[in-house]
Amino acid sequence: MSIQNVFFVIHNLQGGGAEKVFTGLSTHFSEICRVTVITFESGGVYEKNIQDNKEIRYICLPSEMGHLARYKTLRSLFKKEKPDKVVSFLEYPNILVSWALKGTKIPHISSERTNYIQFLGNSIKDKLKLFLLNGVFKRAHKIVAVSEGLRQSLIKDFDAPENKVKVIRNGIQLTELELKSQEAIQGKYKPSRNTILAVGRFTKEKNYPLLLEAFHQIVKSHPEYELCILGEGKLKEEMIALSEKLGIQNQVFFPGFESNPAPYMRLSGSFVLSSDLEGMPNALIEAYYLNGHVVSTDCQTGPSEIIEPKKDGLLVPTGEPELLAQAILKIMGEEEFRKEVRENSRTGSKRFEQAQIWKNWESVILE
Repeated sequence: MSIQNVFFVIHNLQGGGAEKVFTGLSTHFSEICRVTVITFESGGVYEKNIQDNKEIRYICLPSEMGHLARYKTLRSLFKKEKPDKVVSFLEYPNILVSWALKGTKIPHISSERTNYIQFLGNSIKDKLKLFLLNGVFKRAHKIVAVSEGLRQSLIKDFDAPENKVKVIRNGIQLTELELKSQEAIQGKYKPSRNTILAVGRFTKEKNYPLLLEAFHQIVKSHPEYELCILGEGKLKEEMIALSEKLGIQNQVFFPGFESNPAPYMRLSGSFVLSSDLEGMPNALIEAYYLNGHVVSTDCQTGPSEIIEPKKDGLLVPTGEPELLAQAILKIMGEEEFRKEVRENSRTGSKRFEQAQIWKNWESVILE
């Protein structure tokens, strides 16, 4: 059977890594087959990309509908249009789509980008979520994990059938990214060799307090260094307040969300990821290529599949501000080491070439 009609479902099109991959994936497949994109919230930085694509039909089932109404609408739509495949991203859409497809025989491809086991406890809500996720993995036609570490967790912790779970990492378009890195920065803040850069939403799992505490230690010996965090999110004001409490507010900059962080990555002295939890961080992959001087916490999945420690970057344990500060000082200050990791990261970036990533997705969706 040839694949002619594919539905893609995600919660929203905000500026996160999953949303960026989702937008690129649905755009790529719009050149191959009929594509319908469904979201549960309107707006978001990538919504215009979808709306402007005449080859994509866009449907929004807004939050006012509620869970049951969304479920009924999805089920009715699936039964009526009988898509060849339905691809969903992230926890809530994966669960809702799985139940809406139950009994239809329409293949569901569930894209998993988070290590759920780190979030789940023993509450009734968590037990219900575990039950629902197990149902997703049992019924799914295929499960796409964004990293090998996540794949192992899905098999071990959720009994996902091993033959269903395929790893497809995030990718980057090297030539396009290089061109975007040459664009002029529109914001007021201009990074330099003394800039330590971080990119990502202000959420708990990004652990920006760890980064701010590490930077607080760094400026004691290097007052010329600056920290720039690109992004928005509900914890942003707390992080601004924390920088003031630490007395580093004059050296920490919060420019907000930037649709093109590539020039910041190219011009900064280093890139740092301080997360407690990741799937496969897009920003780290992009900085690995554009900047080449990357430091990351060694959270359970993702960074260790990008960075080979001391060869093309540095990994430190999560929750250790002193070790993070030491790693940043090393990669910012040791010129011979900087040169070595930069050369190695440019070579290693070829693993993430977007063209190959799309081929991997095609092998799953178009099979």
